[in-house]
Amino acid sequence: MPTATRGNLKFFDINGNGRPDTREVRVYDNGDGHEVECASCHDPHGVPTGGTGSAFLPTFLRVANTGSVLCMTCHTK
Repeated sequence: MPTATRGNLKFFDINGNGRPDTREVRVYDNGDGHEVECASCHDPHGVPTGGTGSAFLPTFLRVANTGSVLCMTCHTK
């Protein structure tokens, strides 16, 4: 379950700042309840790698999926 809500958006607030940051998985309310959409896992504007000279990750993934980390944000075994 997402850990935070902002307006119609629910998200996994990894850093606890109460804002849906670029690197946080989110679910959107389409009027029929919250659902996973493309932008839940992918940022259409790119995801900065962080730091000086930051580059954008070509996969546009909000969370790196090494070891299924992205999947395990929402799903538990």
